[in-house]
Amino acid sequence: MKQTKSHIHRHTRRRILSALTACGLFLSLSITGCSNAPEENDSSTKNTTASAETSSDTASSSLLGDFTAVTQSGETVDQTLFAQADVTMINVWTTFCTYCLDEMPALQSLSEEYKDEGFQVVGIVSDVAKSDDETVQNIIDATGTEYMHIIPSSDLRTGFLKNVQSVPTTFFVDSNGKQIGDPYLGAKDQDAWAKIIEEMLRTVQENNKAGE
Repeated sequence: MKQTKSHIHRHTRRRILSALTACGLFLSLSITGCSNAPEENDSSTKNTTASAETSSDTASSSLLGDFTAVTQSGETVDQTLFAQADVTMINVWTTFCTYCLDEMPALQSLSEEYKDEGFQVVGIVSDVAKSDDETVQNIIDATGTEYMHIIPSSDLRTGFLKNVQSVPTTFFVDSNGKQIGDPYLGAKDQDAWAKIIEEMLRTVQENNKAGE
Protein backbone atom coordinates (compact mmCIF):
# COMPACT_ATOMS: atom_id res chain seq x y z
CA MET A 1 0.00 0.00 0.00
CA LYS A 2 1.21 3.44 -0.87
CA GLN A 3 2.78 5.20 2.11
CA THR A 4 1.91 8.73 3.23
CA LYS A 5 4.56 11.25 2.22
CA SER A 6 7.35 11.61 4.73
CA HIS A 7 7.06 15.36 5.02
CA ILE A 8 3.92 15.40 7.20
CA HIS A 9 4.37 18.15 9.76
CA ARG A 10 6.18 16.97 12.92
CA HIS A 11 3.27 18.07 15.10
CA THR A 12 0.94 15.94 12.99
CA ARG A 13 3.22 12.94 13.32
CA ARG A 14 3.44 13.33 17.10
CA ARG A 15 -0.33 13.46 17.36
CA ILE A 16 -0.70 10.41 15.15
CA LEU A 17 1.93 8.38 16.99
CA SER A 18 0.57 9.22 20.44
CA ALA A 19 -2.87 8.04 19.41
CA LEU A 20 -1.50 4.81 17.97
CA THR A 21 -0.97 3.53 21.50
CA ALA A 22 -4.72 3.42 21.86
CA CYS A 23 -5.22 2.24 18.31
CA GLY A 24 -2.84 -0.66 18.86
CA LEU A 25 -5.31 -2.20 21.29
CA PHE A 26 -7.72 -2.64 18.42
CA LEU A 27 -5.54 -4.08 15.68
CA SER A 28 -7.44 -7.34 16.02
CA LEU A 29 -10.45 -5.53 14.51
CA SER A 30 -8.80 -5.34 11.13
CA ILE A 31 -5.31 -5.28 9.70
CA THR A 32 -6.33 -2.06 8.01
CA GLY A 33 -8.36 -0.11 10.56
CA CYS A 34 -8.40 1.62 13.94
CA SER A 35 -11.08 2.20 16.54
CA ASN A 36 -12.98 5.46 16.28
CA ALA A 37 -13.67 5.31 20.02
CA PRO A 38 -10.37 4.55 21.79
CA GLU A 39 -11.94 4.57 25.25
CA GLU A 40 -14.05 1.49 24.47
CA ASN A 41 -12.29 -1.86 24.20
CA ASP A 42 -14.97 -3.59 22.11
CA SER A 43 -14.75 -6.54 19.77
CA SER A 44 -14.91 -6.46 15.99
CA THR A 45 -18.40 -7.94 16.23
CA LYS A 46 -19.70 -4.80 17.88
CA ASN A 47 -18.02 -2.59 15.28
CA THR A 48 -19.53 -4.56 12.42
CA THR A 49 -22.96 -4.52 14.04
CA ALA A 50 -22.80 -0.79 14.67
CA SER A 51 -22.11 -0.05 11.03
CA ALA A 52 -24.83 -2.49 9.98
CA GLU A 53 -27.28 -0.63 12.21
CA THR A 54 -26.35 2.58 10.44
CA SER A 55 -27.21 0.92 7.14
CA SER A 56 -30.54 -0.43 8.42
CA ASP A 57 -31.67 2.76 10.13
CA THR A 58 -31.17 4.82 6.98
CA ALA A 59 -32.23 2.32 4.36
CA SER A 60 -35.32 4.33 3.33
CA SER A 61 -33.82 7.82 3.53
CA SER A 62 -30.67 9.83 2.97
CA LEU A 63 -27.79 8.22 4.84
CA LEU A 64 -26.61 11.48 6.40
CA GLY A 65 -30.10 12.94 6.77
CA ASP A 66 -30.65 16.67 6.46
CA PHE A 67 -27.49 18.41 7.62
CA THR A 68 -25.49 21.58 7.27
CA ALA A 69 -21.74 21.46 7.85
CA VAL A 70 -18.52 23.12 6.72
CA THR A 71 -15.56 21.77 4.83
CA GLN A 72 -11.95 22.06 5.96
CA SER A 73 -11.69 25.13 3.71
CA GLY A 74 -14.73 26.75 5.34
CA GLU A 75 -17.29 26.14 2.59
CA THR A 76 -20.85 25.45 3.79
CA VAL A 77 -22.32 22.19 2.46
CA ASP A 78 -25.47 20.14 2.94
CA GLN A 79 -27.07 16.95 1.65
CA THR A 80 -27.51 18.45 -1.84
CA LEU A 81 -23.82 17.82 -2.51
CA PHE A 82 -24.69 14.23 -3.43
CA ALA A 83 -26.67 15.41 -6.46
CA GLN A 84 -23.34 16.27 -8.09
CA ALA A 85 -22.58 12.59 -8.84
CA ASP A 86 -24.30 9.28 -9.53
CA VAL A 87 -22.19 7.66 -6.81
CA THR A 88 -20.44 9.31 -3.85
CA MET A 89 -17.86 7.52 -1.74
CA ILE A 90 -18.04 8.76 1.87
CA ASN A 91 -14.79 7.98 3.68
CA VAL A 92 -14.89 8.51 7.46
CA TRP A 93 -11.40 9.04 8.86
CA THR A 94 -9.51 10.47 11.81
CA THR A 95 -6.22 12.32 12.11
CA PHE A 96 -4.74 9.58 14.33
CA CYS A 97 -5.41 6.64 11.99
CA THR A 98 -2.40 5.85 9.81
CA TYR A 99 -4.43 3.36 7.75
CA CYS A 100 -6.76 6.21 6.84
CA LEU A 101 -3.87 8.41 5.77
CA ASP A 102 -2.16 5.62 3.84
CA GLU A 103 -5.16 5.08 1.55
CA MET A 104 -5.94 8.76 0.93
CA PRO A 105 -3.59 9.16 -2.09
CA ALA A 106 -5.35 6.19 -3.69
CA LEU A 107 -8.75 7.78 -3.04
CA GLN A 108 -7.53 10.97 -4.70
CA SER A 109 -6.42 9.01 -7.77
CA LEU A 110 -9.78 7.26 -7.92
CA SER A 111 -11.67 10.53 -7.61
CA GLU A 112 -9.81 11.79 -10.67
CA GLU A 113 -10.06 8.55 -12.64
CA TYR A 114 -13.83 8.14 -12.28
CA LYS A 115 -14.93 11.78 -12.09
CA ASP A 116 -16.20 11.87 -15.65
CA GLU A 117 -18.19 8.69 -15.04
CA GLY A 118 -20.33 10.26 -12.30
CA PHE A 119 -18.23 9.53 -9.22
CA GLN A 120 -16.94 11.68 -6.36
CA VAL A 121 -15.17 11.18 -3.02
CA VAL A 122 -16.10 12.99 0.19
CA GLY A 123 -14.07 12.64 3.38
CA ILE A 124 -15.51 13.18 6.86
CA VAL A 125 -12.92 13.95 9.56
CA SER A 126 -14.68 12.54 12.61
CA ASP A 127 -12.22 13.68 15.33
CA VAL A 128 -12.11 17.39 14.44
CA ALA A 129 -14.70 20.02 15.40
CA LYS A 130 -13.66 23.16 13.49
CA SER A 131 -12.65 24.01 9.94
CA ASP A 132 -9.18 25.26 9.04
CA ASP A 133 -7.67 22.73 11.46
CA GLU A 134 -3.87 22.74 11.14
CA THR A 135 -3.45 19.00 11.57
CA VAL A 136 -6.11 18.25 8.96
CA GLN A 137 -4.56 20.69 6.50
CA ASN A 138 -1.11 19.19 7.01
CA ILE A 139 -2.51 15.75 6.22
CA ILE A 140 -4.37 17.00 3.14
CA ASP A 141 -1.21 18.69 1.87
CA ALA A 142 0.99 15.66 2.58
CA THR A 143 -1.36 13.14 0.96
CA GLY A 144 -2.18 15.38 -2.00
CA THR A 145 -5.94 15.04 -1.62
CA GLU A 146 -8.11 17.57 -3.39
CA TYR A 147 -11.54 16.05 -2.78
CA MET A 148 -13.88 17.55 -0.17
CA HIS A 149 -13.26 16.96 3.54
CA ILE A 150 -16.23 17.72 5.79
CA ILE A 151 -15.88 18.77 9.42
CA PRO A 152 -18.88 17.16 11.17
CA SER A 153 -21.63 19.40 12.54
CA SER A 154 -23.54 18.48 15.69
CA ASP A 155 -26.33 16.86 13.68
CA LEU A 156 -23.83 14.60 11.91
CA ARG A 157 -22.18 13.68 15.21
CA THR A 158 -25.43 12.78 16.95
CA GLY A 159 -26.87 11.11 13.87
CA PHE A 160 -24.78 9.52 11.13
CA LEU A 161 -21.49 9.26 13.05
CA LYS A 162 -23.02 7.96 16.26
CA ASN A 163 -22.72 4.31 15.22
CA VAL A 164 -19.43 4.52 13.30
CA GLN A 165 -17.10 2.74 15.70
CA SER A 166 -13.99 2.16 13.61
CA VAL A 167 -12.00 4.03 10.98
CA PRO A 168 -11.68 4.13 8.13
CA THR A 169 -15.30 3.22 7.42
CA THR A 170 -16.51 3.85 3.89
CA PHE A 171 -20.06 4.20 2.59
CA PHE A 172 -21.45 4.63 -0.91
CA VAL A 173 -24.56 6.68 -1.68
CA ASP A 174 -26.50 7.61 -4.80
CA SER A 175 -27.39 11.09 -6.04
CA ASN A 176 -30.18 11.27 -3.44
CA GLY A 177 -27.84 10.42 -0.59
CA LYS A 178 -29.33 6.94 -0.14
CA GLN A 179 -26.90 4.22 0.85
CA ILE A 180 -25.83 1.66 -1.75
CA GLY A 181 -24.90 -1.75 -0.37
CA ASP A 182 -23.11 -2.33 2.92
CA PRO A 183 -20.43 -0.16 4.57
CA TYR A 184 -16.79 -1.17 4.23
CA LEU A 185 -14.65 -1.32 7.38
CA GLY A 186 -10.91 -0.85 6.97
CA ALA A 187 -8.65 0.49 4.24
CA LYS A 188 -8.20 -1.02 0.78
CA ASP A 189 -5.69 -0.56 -2.00
CA GLN A 190 -6.51 1.31 -5.18
CA ASP A 191 -7.25 -1.76 -7.30
CA ALA A 192 -9.67 -3.18 -4.73
CA TRP A 193 -11.56 0.11 -4.47
CA ALA A 194 -11.63 0.46 -8.27
CA LYS A 195 -13.49 -2.84 -8.65
CA ILE A 196 -16.04 -1.79 -6.03
CA ILE A 197 -16.52 1.66 -7.57
CA GLU A 198 -17.03 0.24 -11.06
CA GLU A 199 -19.67 -2.15 -9.77
CA MET A 200 -21.43 0.64 -7.85
CA LEU A 201 -21.48 2.90 -10.92
CA ARG A 202 -22.73 0.11 -13.16
CA THR A 203 -25.56 -0.81 -10.77
CA VAL A 204 -26.72 2.75 -10.13
CA GLN A 205 -26.57 3.85 -13.76
CA GLU A 206 -28.45 0.74 -14.92
CA ASN A 207 -31.13 1.44 -12.32
CA ASN A 208 -31.35 5.05 -13.44
CA LYS A 209 -31.87 3.99 -17.05
CA ALA A 210 -34.51 1.45 -16.04
CA GLY A 211 -36.40 4.16 -14.16
CA GLU A 212 -36.50 6.60 -17.06
